[in-house]
Amino acid sequence: MVYWLCGLLLLAPNCLPGESGGAFPQSLAKIFPLFVALLFVAHPIQTESVTYLWQRNTSLAAMFYLLSMALYMKSALTRDGPGRRSTCFLAGALLFGFAATITKQIAVTLPVAIVLMEYFFISPSIEKLKSKIIRLSLFIPVLLVIPAMTALGLGNELTDMAVRQDNVLGPFEYLSTQFNVIVMYIKLLFIPVGLNLDYDYPAALSFSDWFLSFTILIALVGLSFWLFKRDRIASFGILFFFLSICVESSFFPLEDIVFEHRTYLPSVGFFMAVTAILFGLIGRIQGAHALKVAAFALVVWVSALAVMTMERNAIWSRDVLLWRDVIQKSPKKIRGYLNLGYAYMAEKNYKEAEVWFGKSLEMDNHSTDALYNLSEIYDKRGELEKAINTMHKAVKAKPGSNSLKYALGNLYFRNGIYSKAAKYYRMGLALETEFNEDALHGFGSALAMNDRTDDAIKVYKLLVRQRPGNRLYSANLEA
Repeated sequence: MVYWLCGLLLLAPNCLPGESGGAFPQSLAKIFPLFVALLFVAHPIQTESVTYLWQRNTSLAAMFYLLSMALYMKSALTRDGPGRRSTCFLAGALLFGFAATITKQIAVTLPVAIVLMEYFFISPSIEKLKSKIIRLSLFIPVLLVIPAMTALGLGNELTDMAVRQDNVLGPFEYLSTQFNVIVMYIKLLFIPVGLNLDYDYPAALSFSDWFLSFTILIALVGLSFWLFKRDRIASFGILFFFLSICVESSFFPLEDIVFEHRTYLPSVGFFMAVTAILFGLIGRIQGAHALKVAAFALVVWVSALAVMTMERNAIWSRDVLLWRDVIQKSPKKIRGYLNLGYAYMAEKNYKEAEVWFGKSLEMDNHSTDALYNLSEIYDKRGELEKAINTMHKAVKAKPGSNSLKYALGNLYFRNGIYSKAAKYYRMGLALETEFNEDALHGFGSALAMNDRTDDAIKVYKLLVRQRPGNRLYSANLEA
């Protein structure tokens, strides 16, 4: 998709080598799309977007986003062609635009990207752009997808856009911090050293913390405007980078300040700009040998990135390796220790899991996640008293948690202490705002095992009314 889009941009009337849009010779234009696409594919910063299953919606949204841009460009370049090909391409651009926005909210910038692309490569004046207002206005509904989904309560992804209650950064502090984060992203795109799944990144709370980064970013925006008449692709690439990263790096505070997958779509603009500038320099310096020099640079750069990507993928190949890497790079952040404990639990290595949950408690002695999992480990080892005491600490640390009360009830139930199990199931149910059939079933079973048959029957009747097709609940009632 990156290859196709770059190839179409080179076919645009205002992006021909030797004209206003081009800064490198025709010989280099032939390999420009390949160069950009290989850098995009081979870069190790993309590992998180591709390997991390939860973030594959980022790569899917980026694919739809770029496909929409490519089809729009194809439509613009074939408007005078035979039949209705142009209309079909435009319809495809709209279809994939909606698909991108539904997949992930980062695609809300697509209509602006389409306008920029039209202005840069097809209609490079306000007068010409006005003549395309009807075509461009077709993409306005794409902007309404996210508000509509929010109003309908659809999509867990949308909740990430809200300010979290435990987020200590306000909108301005988050934006100030993002100035530093974006500069760090650019550094990682140039030199991908120190990649990390879970950064422990400092907030920028004073003017001096973010001013230098802000100055660098303003200089890059200025460079884009300066390049407009000198190197149209490089200029567009810089603006596209900032446009596509602004959703997750602006005034909207997210729970995590830094995530490498947020560079996935913006990196397309980065590689376009860097490649265009590099090709321009090679074309000027080397003349007739430009193609050979560019090919050599491509092989060296892509090979180095590919080796680093393989090394990064090796770390991602096993959860234990990944979270050890996180702890090494973010030693003061508790999440790495907890997740390393979970990783050892998944491998049934309870001894190591206990060590890392214990280290989590050293960092936060009220960590209910650590306490809960330590209780589970003790229970598996038959250390019932220790397991119960630890789970009680978790309940005390977070008294408003119904799930922890259910966990304590389950612990008592598994070990035949039914009166205590019923007590904590009831305490958990008292905090519920919705119907919880698992907790109710546990409560009914605990009552039945404690010879409180009449109370158990009342619970089972409630379960049968709410879930009439459940045979287990009906069998419990009949028994």
